[in-house]
Amino acid sequence: MKKSFLFLSILLISGILYPSLTGIEKINKENLNLIQSDILSEVMLKYGYEESPKFKAYLICAESGENSHIEKEYRFDYKGTASDTSYWPASTVKLFASVAALKKAQTLKISPKERIYFRIKKRTYSDTLENLINESIIKSDNISYNFLVQFSGFDYLNRNFLWNENGFRETMLFKAYGLNKWKRRMRAPVSFTEMIPVYVQRDKKYYVRKKVTYSSLKVNKKRYSQTSLYDVGECMHRFIFQNDLSQYECYNIKEDYRNILTNALSEDKLSFNETVKIFKEEFGKDFVFYNKPGFGNGWYSEVIYFKDPFHGRHWILSLADYSGADSLKDELAIIAKIIKNNDLFENKTLFAKNIKDK
Repeated sequence: MKKSFLFLSILLISGILYPSLTGIEKINKENLNLIQSDILSEVMLKYGYEESPKFKAYLICAESGENSHIEKEYRFDYKGTASDTSYWPASTVKLFASVAALKKAQTLKISPKERIYFRIKKRTYSDTLENLINESIIKSDNISYNFLVQFSGFDYLNRNFLWNENGFRETMLFKAYGLNKWKRRMRAPVSFTEMIPVYVQRDKKYYVRKKVTYSSLKVNKKRYSQTSLYDVGECMHRFIFQNDLSQYECYNIKEDYRNILTNALSEDKLSFNETVKIFKEEFGKDFVFYNKPGFGNGWYSEVIYFKDPFHGRHWILSLADYSGADSLKDELAIIAKIIKNNDLFENKTLFAKNIKDK
């Protein structure tokens, strides 16, 4: 018995049965150490960029091998801003809520097409996970986002999903969006620390949460959410490339669940589709393009995945600027040209991460 316990302890400590937190932190530190902070700003300057004082950017570039799987990755940011949290992420955090809800639903064996019921005071609201994600990502609907967060629950989100092992370092979701309707008309809780009852109806009610529950986790009451461009970019990175990354670096979401969000990200958004036009001007119409924009309190932010049809590279862009709804227009136009002209790779020695087979 003692030998069995000792053997199991060795497996756990070595990370064979489960990766140690030290190993997970090592992955995050490796990614951070690969970020090259000077190249992007230097190249943008050559294109005549007039610097916006609050512009921030984090870029991931992935190269495929002969088998179409990702083999190398490069990371860039604009003057060390990848880990900066001093901006308003607005609707880009809806990506986090969508991925977390899919993971939780998969764990609970709840279909994205199954109707979910939310109990607020004496009223019951119902919807499917698929529709909530579509409304949240495509139309950027705040109420759908709030329901996604309530489905996952504050504790699952902030103590489980938004954690080091999933690539997050600076992220928390605190308060509901769209308070005029959510709080005043629906009388729903502002703070996500108050978790409402959630269930699905089968032969009998299957409860995700049977009664109102309160988290003991202390939160920043002034902020609605907090994140960094690194965390936003890493979330898109792990979601898009999950078939190429190790099981410890991806979200392991089944394809039928994953397609719900992939399809939503690929749709032209009802607003803020200027980015799509910019990239079509440089790369034509036939290329893969996913994005989630956000705008609030003067900040415009966006996370983008696209495949460069000229060089075959995969790009994830996570950006933010503070100058109104037209923020990032000039920056994105310049970055699109830089990528098209291969300027980040010309005559430069770059730090690369080799992606091992799963």
